[in-house]
Amino acid sequence: MRRTLGMLLATAVSATMLTAGTASAQADTTGATRAVSAKAATVIKCKLNISDPHNSHHQPKNINVISPVSCDHGVVTITLVVRLYRNGKRVKSKTFTKHNTKFLKGNASVGCKKGTYYGVADVRITAPPGYTPRVGTANRVSKKRKITCK
Repeated sequence: MRRTLGMLLATAVSATMLTAGTASAQADTTGATRAVSAKAATVIKCKLNISDPHNSHHQPKNINVISPVSCDHGVVTITLVVRLYRNGKRVKSKTFTKHNTKFLKGNASVGCKKGTYYGVADVRITAPPGYTPRVGTANRVSKKRKITCK
């Protein structure tokens, strides 16, 4: 039985699946693709999202970007780096790591200053032994948003 690690990257408007090994990819009606194998296979599918920057609902006078990662099976490690940019300059970067999990959520926030913001998320996932590839990576960039402070 072949075992693969796939990354499903998603934003509000598009999604893509990365697969490894000899599995093929097949599109569905949403524009996402999923791994399809001629033989029975165990596939771990992981999805990376990133929100558009926004005025924080929990921390007044802060700008926030949130990035959740979820997998449909447990993985050894998820490491997530979330960065927030204002007017093209990085203003915050935070790293989050969780072991033996299916889910991790991270965020980056800064005090509000008027400007154009966007977020970037990078994830590195280590699959259990026997999966190919053993490590998967993905990257998402949010939409740019002009924000005024509330």
